[in-house]
Amino acid sequence: MLPDDLKIKDFTLIKILGTGSFSIVYLAKYNDNGLLYALKKIHKTKYGKTVKREVEIMQRLKHPFLVNVEGFFETKNHFFIVTEYIDGMELFYFLKKVKKENAYIFTKNDYQLTKLLISQIILALEFMHNNDFVHLDIKPENILINKLGYIKIVDLGFARRLNKHIKNDYHILYRTDKIEGTIEYLSPEMLKKYYGKCSDIWALGILLIELSHDKPVFHNMNKDVILDIIRKCKLSDIIPNNLPLILKNLLKNIFLLPMERYTIMDIKSHKFFKNNDWVNILMRKEKISNIDLPMIYSKDSNNDIKEEYLLFHKNANVFP
Repeated sequence: MLPDDLKIKDFTLIKILGTGSFSIVYLAKYNDNGLLYALKKIHKTKYGKTVKREVEIMQRLKHPFLVNVEGFFETKNHFFIVTEYIDGMELFYFLKKVKKENAYIFTKNDYQLTKLLISQIILALEFMHNNDFVHLDIKPENILINKLGYIKIVDLGFARRLNKHIKNDYHILYRTDKIEGTIEYLSPEMLKKYYGKCSDIWALGILLIELSHDKPVFHNMNKDVILDIIRKCKLSDIIPNNLPLILKNLLKNIFLLPMERYTIMDIKSHKFFKNNDWVNILMRKEKISNIDLPMIYSKDSNNDIKEEYLLFHKNANVFP
């Protein structure tokens, strides 16, 4: 962890890594040790309580497939979350890039790459659920992948802590006052302003299809059609026909109403994952051919940052 009294002048901002609806993420060098970090900026007036909740959750959850928070500070108008820097790219862009260049990479060798990626997300969710947390925003934009095929879930902005004083079975639902998240990954209960561990399972199923199939689940569908399909659990409109029977069986047990939906343990025990070595995956020892990713920035180049790549001078007061 970095010191508690961090300030923006302690960092040299190098480039923008990404932008979201509510934030901007910078690649930044911490001047005291020369190491690289991801610096997420969020405006205070909109998301104060959400940001502090996200940081508290990130500080509690330490797992190989969840991004590590390294520091937190604020200015007059902004919050800043400092996390470890992941030398990789969003799974969202990776899917678009790879499917365009090599459409079969996710399905070859009995879905080896698909299984490796989704298994890491399963293990991260299992850890969160076992500690009575839910993510509620699993989607490719919130997952980074490196050239070895290993991932980090990087955004916990919608995550919640469940009531730790009760037994939080997968079918226990909590009431919320608003619908949050990306429409394509929302479960039927979330559309009714309820959520639980089972809600993460639904989103996991959508992501599994996106990894296994050549088109997004709701390709060329408008918002109203998507919402109708989700509300009614129309499996025929969600699960592609050309998937293997064993995978279709798994998905059919995911896209159900909460009381019937598979749990994490059910998924891990399914025949689709029968050859998985879950310990090896958790220890990041599972071997897979290198994946061609564009280099964003190398951790080995901490001492070679050139001035022309800097967005701001390290002492500039760019964030009041």
